[in-house]
Amino acid sequence: QQEDFIAWPFEKSESFTVRSAYHLAMGEHMDRFSQGASSTCPGGERGMWNIVWRALVPTKMKVFAWRVITGTLATNLERNRRHIGIRATCGMCGRGDESSFHALLVCPNAASLWDAMKDRWPLPNRYDIACTGDEWFLHLLAGQQSNVRDMIIMVLWRV
Repeated sequence: QQEDFIAWPFEKSESFTVRSAYHLAMGEHMDRFSQGASSTCPGGERGMWNIVWRALVPTKMKVFAWRVITGTLATNLERNRRHIGIRATCGMCGRGDESSFHALLVCPNAASLWDAMKDRWPLPNRYDIACTGDEWFLHLLAGQQSNVRDMIIMVLWRV
């Protein structure tokens, strides 16, 4: 026994939001113009991103983690790839190309910080962390409990 009202069926609250309208429009666009899904989430949603965005760390640390995962961290290797830098070699140790994996775990300065923090926090052994490609950091976080994920993000942000 309620009065009729306008309901927006694309939101749980049944209230219109610009976000839900955007997702609706993008979904229709993808259905109309794509030749098939290029991923399991054609709308662009990735549940794995919640590992980063729901971490209990300051926002700047979440953005840092997102940059590591997406390959947009300003390492010498990335600068060189974009024709911004002269060389890809690590400026700290000179022992190899400065990828995010090298800069955050392999470089002696980063390795000493990781090892020192491992004595205090339940961090994984850095020798057990594999460079599995561009999303190595996401794979590392996915295999940890939420409190350890937060610690990992905080330690690597300090490097």
